[in-house]
Amino acid sequence: MSPLATSLALALVLAGAIWWLSGALLALLYPLLRTRITRLAAGSRCHLLSALAALPLLFAVAATVLLHLPATRGLGVAAHCHEGIGCGAHAPVVSGGALSLLLPLLAVAMLAAGLLRILPPLRRQGRRARQLLALSQRDDSRDCAIIESDSVFALTVGLLRPQVVLSRALLEQLEPRQGAAVLLHEKAHARRRDSLRQWLAALAAPRLLSGAGRPLQRDLHAACEQACDQEAALALGDRLDVADALLTAEGRLPTPDQKAPATGESHLHARIAALIAPPQPERLPLPLLVIGVTALALGAALVGLDTLHHSAERVQEWVRVQP
Repeated sequence: MSPLATSLALALVLAGAIWWLSGALLALLYPLLRTRITRLAAGSRCHLLSALAALPLLFAVAATVLLHLPATRGLGVAAHCHEGIGCGAHAPVVSGGALSLLLPLLAVAMLAAGLLRILPPLRRQGRRARQLLALSQRDDSRDCAIIESDSVFALTVGLLRPQVVLSRALLEQLEPRQGAAVLLHEKAHARRRDSLRQWLAALAAPRLLSGAGRPLQRDLHAACEQACDQEAALALGDRLDVADALLTAEGRLPTPDQKAPATGESHLHARIAALIAPPQPERLPLPLLVIGVTALALGAALVGLDTLHHSAERVQEWVRVQP
């Protein structure tokens, strides 16, 4: 196996290890941060939780890229050069021994696991969106799609180009102002691309931190719902009307334990409480937060660069002395 291919395999395995470990660390710290995060306004919470979900992946990519750049020899990584290896003169390259055969297998396994994590939910999302839109009729007056159904639901389908789908039963069983509140809520989801946001958050964060039933993913979902409630209330001009629409839509469900598509979550009381409470100012603009998280990931990667490089060279040294 060529040194370049081995180095690429090492980079992928190293990035995966850093991603998982940093995600595990954040999963341990998140309960300590959660109380402060829940005090933020819903929109700010969405941005911050999305950034936290992406932080382990950003850190892993930044650390791996910096570790393999020849330019990093001027950042202190040459201080621990092992005899005959010359850390400052090259990026870590493992060659020879059993590890050079194992690394490509690990890299392929990691890529396969990544594809298995990405493709099935993406295909399910696309199939569901196509099926719903095929059964619906476009209503230009409401700027949404209507499905002739006796079930009460309101959905936003699609990741890149989300569209709002309402059932005819929802429009008939709700008062006009309640139906308008639900429609505005779903339009806010579509404008904000919340489905894409939550899918990317679940993809970027390790399973320890994000995924079905994980605290960060649940909190991000709740924050998105509350942010859309707030936008609907602002557009409608009355927060109590939106709260009334949520309660009414919840009561129209066919079974009491079914999650309401129109409300999007089971923690209805938290959403009602947020609507009744005075609105909070949004304190975390998205551009500033993106810059801050990226700078944090790069700074952490630079701080840990020497240790990572030292560890990689120790592995190389160990492989070379194996019989």
